[in-house]
Amino acid sequence: MSEFVGRMLSFFQKSFKLRHENLVHIEGGLGSQILGAITFWNLQDKLGEEKVRCDLSYFSGQAQSNKLWNYELGNFNLPITEFKKFESKGKHNLLKAKRDFLSDEEIIDDYWQKSRLKYLSKFYYDRSQIFAYFTEMTSLKPDHPFTAIHIRRGDYLQVASKIITIDDYIRILDVIKDLISEKVIVVSDSEISDEVKSKLQKTLKGSNLIYLDAPELDPFNTHCLLREAKLLITANSTYSFSAGLLGQQEQKVFSPMQFHSGVGSEKYNRSFRAAGTFFAWPKRS
Repeated sequence: MSEFVGRMLSFFQKSFKLRHENLVHIEGGLGSQILGAITFWNLQDKLGEEKVRCDLSYFSGQAQSNKLWNYELGNFNLPITEFKKFESKGKHNLLKAKRDFLSDEEIIDDYWQKSRLKYLSKFYYDRSQIFAYFTEMTSLKPDHPFTAIHIRRGDYLQVASKIITIDDYIRILDVIKDLISEKVIVVSDSEISDEVKSKLQKTLKGSNLIYLDAPELDPFNTHCLLREAKLLITANSTYSFSAGLLGQQEQKVFSPMQFHSGVGSEKYNRSFRAAGTFFAWPKRS
């Protein structure tokens, strides 16, 4: 039934020109903004600059009054004005489904690998700035190599269709513990409990665990730190997924096979699994 409704909406949108045909929503937190920008540029490369538009309404004054995420791509010297040149402000833009999964053709064509090669330079950062931030937050030097683990919590527990549990992390850590560095940085958007810390330390007995789990952490600097890890374990989150996509050349990335669950979720999961340089977490029976 929902597919039929979707086809009908698409038919009326096209017939009555209710929104721009080739529209990309750039929105959300830093990871979503990165993937949105990549989608936008890829579509422009494919169809031509003038045929593709973006929706930036998420960053409007009204939206920000509702405490949504701030525009963060400016940290990469990508001011929002770069996208405003192609902005569509049609009030019917929300009728256009957000393009957050890949087609079969794109998956076969190594979408993520090619996107990394084309756009990595657009997401440049000053490594000395990132290391200085790490030292400021931990009083330690970010000597290489280190492992990073992203554990998403906070509002995630209320809004995610698939929750990656602490036991899920423990299972993958057990499998790959011989690859784990002596120094392990655990990043979270909310404070990690003593019980969870105890579980992680018990599993990683020979490692020094450093927690960056304060809500006031700077999302940009922390994201860049994830990109610096020799080994990265992501959450089912565009934040750490995009960090792995843009990470250092020799970085190893372990990412969940299931980002979403429920009806229709497989098309989204296939999109994230298509990052061929990642090692997917083993399927659970």
